[in-house]
Amino acid sequence: METASEESTSWSNAYKGISSDNIKGLVLAVSSSFFIGASFIVKKKGLKKAGASGVRAGFLLIIDLRGL
Repeated sequence: METASEESTSWSNAYKGISSDNIKGLVLAVSSSFFIGASFIVKKKGLKKAGASGVRAGFLLIIDLRGL
């Protein structure tokens, strides 16, 4: 059976393979997932608010050309 110091040494040796590039990639992946999720929530809230007020996309720029 390994002693506590041998276990901590073997544990730290297992994680020496994590490079700074891997850590940067992981941070970028997690942060981009967060921002994508946040933008989805903001968009969803905006669409719900617009739907509740009756505003529809495409109806804001209707121009009456009959009078021209």
